[in-house]
Amino acid sequence: MDILGETFKNTMGAMSMAMIETLGLYLALPLIGAGLLLRYVFRINGQAFKVTYGIIAIVCMYFFVYKGIPHYQAVYESKLAQ
Repeated sequence: MDILGETFKNTMGAMSMAMIETLGLYLALPLIGAGLLLRYVFRINGQAFKVTYGIIAIVCMYFFVYKGIPHYQAVYESKLAQ
């Protein structure tokens, strides 16, 4: 029973780290960077900022779904194989 618990603990630890990495890499950092870039470098304000930021958010979600979620599967399979 201890082997099963230890395997579960290691797998869930790896999965939580993978979630933190992919959420930061594909969602949080690009959205923060885009917000700062649009607002302070390009001086976009108002409705144009909201529309542009929304388009960037949709692109980030696309990359998260098609690049980030398969990363979870790879991490899960590699931890189960150990």
